[in-house]
Amino acid sequence: MYLLVIDMNSNEIDFEVIQRDLKHRMYQYIGSGSSRSVFDLANGYVVKAAINHGGLTQNQMEYNVYNQEKTAFFAPILTISDNSMFLIMKKGERLWNINQVSQYYNVNNIRELVDNSYFIRIRKTYGLAAGDLVRKSSWGMIDQVPVLVDYGYTGRRRGRR
Repeated sequence: MYLLVIDMNSNEIDFEVIQRDLKHRMYQYIGSGSSRSVFDLANGYVVKAAINHGGLTQNQMEYNVYNQEKTAFFAPILTISDNSMFLIMKKGERLWNINQVSQYYNVNNIRELVDNSYFIRIRKTYGLAAGDLVRKSSWGMIDQVPVLVDYGYTGRRRGRR
């Protein structure tokens, strides 16, 4: 495994190096969806690599949502490549149970959380689907706090609004 050194005081990351290292399988594969694959950079961050046009759109949306909202509900994003092919996000550990989210935020269930006024506004503003927000795979733990780690798949991306 390879350790990518990121200067936390600079957003200047050599995405050509990341692309080369991904090609040579230098990072641990975490998982993938229909449009992106996720790899562990072994330094507390992951890279989300777009595998098609949908992945580019998801990376762009996640970057925009995080930078416009910057709340504790969203996993921090360090940067995105100019072409949106790669997004660098703080790594969230997998949840064992979706109830970890509702317990932490002191609600009866995850649906109650995403139906509160804050999430309703967020969903309307960015076209986020409530169904996507209640999935365990959309959440991770950072410093023992549940955060959304997958929030780029939106109604706008699906062509709805």
